[in-house]
Amino acid sequence: MHLRDTFLDRLRAPLLRLPELAKSFENTFNYIAAHSSTQFLPTPIISLPNGSETGTFVVLDLGGSNLRVAVVELLGRSACDESRREDEILRITQQGNWPIPVPLKSGTAEVLFTWIAQRTAGIVEAYVGTLAEKVRGGVMAEGVPVGIAFSFPME
Repeated sequence: MHLRDTFLDRLRAPLLRLPELAKSFENTFNYIAAHSSTQFLPTPIISLPNGSETGTFVVLDLGGSNLRVAVVELLGRSACDESRREDEILRITQQGNWPIPVPLKSGTAEVLFTWIAQRTAGIVEAYVGTLAEKVRGGVMAEGVPVGIAFSFPME
């Protein structure tokens, strides 16, 4: 099995549990809308970064016309080493940007999210290919956290 297939298998939703998952999302959003002291739209933000954050993350930005995917390393302010500038706190190690084809915008969710997953898998596969074998095994076993932004206009 290829790395891409392994990655995509981990993203597949259990079809029998989809109604339960959808209800859970609805309950969560209703709770946040009713109890959050922050603005609900465009997204509930509970805290802001302070620059000390570290780690590797896959980030997706789904806009009205483009999908952007990247692997980002947050380096933190305090963890300086000789391989980076003193003011560098973020490093983009892999990235891609694709226009969303018009048929995907009006098609089924399954087709759209399969397309997104395939592009994400390609970026992750390229990133994993750059890693030393020892590190690669850890990433494959533990995974990488994912952040998603929906950046399309709202009224």
